[in-house]
Amino acid sequence: MKTFFASIFLCVLSLQFNTASAQCAPDVTPPVCISQDITVYLDGNGDVSISAADIDDGSNDFCTDVNTTIDVSSFDCENLGSNTVILTVTDVAGNASTCDAMVTVLDTIAPVCISGTAFVDLFIDITVPLPARFVDEGSTDNCDDDLSFTITPSAFSCDDVGLNPVVFTATDDSGNMCSSEGIVLVREFIRPTCIVQDVTLEIGASGMVVASPDTIDN
Repeated sequence: MKTFFASIFLCVLSLQFNTASAQCAPDVTPPVCISQDITVYLDGNGDVSISAADIDDGSNDFCTDVNTTIDVSSFDCENLGSNTVILTVTDVAGNASTCDAMVTVLDTIAPVCISGTAFVDLFIDITVPLPARFVDEGSTDNCDDDLSFTITPSAFSCDDVGLNPVVFTATDDSGNMCSSEGIVLVREFIRPTCIVQDVTLEIGASGMVVASPDTIDN
């Protein structure tokens, strides 16, 4: 099967001596490619798509309509920041031109904080710092699998024995944050220190003397 290609001709009509004659030439002039830079935002799944119309800023041809295409239309978390996209403009005659646009991909969706209860067991009388990850119960983000965690307060001592509410915060690589309340249960397993003192007791008229623990406790 043979394929035939149609050529678009620019016809110039001239009037000479009241006689019309047509002078035609092939259309070999490429269209004008005009692009614009845009900013797009990832969705909850960490994806975003664009079309050629999003970056086309009025590309045109002097003779015919134009068709526009782009080399990249889908972006995800790996594309955060600036991305060069090539816009191609083609007219009916097959003439084409290209130009670049900068597509900036941003993540503005905050993580989802899921906090729980952590335990601090004290065996000596010291202040214990608690890593915030122990309060995390599976916080998630549309992009970041390695969130940064903090808790406030973050250190505990014998003065904190019992239940302590803490503010749990998760931050992704784009700086988006979420917060929730967690619990730190401080348990104390320190043996008491026994200090006694010698005392002298006098037997009364009944022939007896009573001593309480407080008498020898020091």
